[in-house]
Amino acid sequence: EWSWGDTLGPRLTGYVAERDGQFALVANEKAIGWYDEVKDVVGSTDGLHVAFSAIANGKALAVVDGVAWPDCDELAQPAGFAAQGGGAVCICKRGEKMSVIRDGREGPLHDLVYGPYSYALADCFSPDGKRFAYIARDNKKDAMYVDGVPGPAFDDIVGDGPIGYRPDGAIEYMGIRGQTLYRIVVAPAG
Repeated sequence: EWSWGDTLGPRLTGYVAERDGQFALVANEKAIGWYDEVKDVVGSTDGLHVAFSAIANGKALAVVDGVAWPDCDELAQPAGFAAQGGGAVCICKRGEKMSVIRDGREGPLHDLVYGPYSYALADCFSPDGKRFAYIARDNKKDAMYVDGVPGPAFDDIVGDGPIGYRPDGAIEYMGIRGQTLYRIVVAPAG
């Protein structure tokens, strides 16, 4: 049996059950799906949502609140939640390409998705959970994607930490193109 720490909302508890070689997550006494494998179980900080990685028919997928997201060859990063609401996200690998799946909707395929490997997926969300950003590499160029919209392409986007959300909701980062360093500010949403 597993459970996660103190939350502001209801506490989720559960276990992984096995029946005839199939596995289900049982959360708050309710079975969620039957799969070849169940792992990487996480709960939202408010205790209201649960996600896990599963294998079904040789394909990997994230299951969030009992809903199976699009399947992948592999989950490069299991599902994670925003710290303050705002949904869930995972990184999907298809062949040599990667995509971000947010709230069950898959974004464009990229050569590589950065960010979530260096820090928690939750750090890609703004502190209020309303915005989501990540860095992707395509054709040897990096771009910051904010709420699904790509920014300008750079040879490299500088920084090793989480996405730079400012208190006013803007996103700030540095990019290198040739020998020039650029400071980019993406205005707050709304």
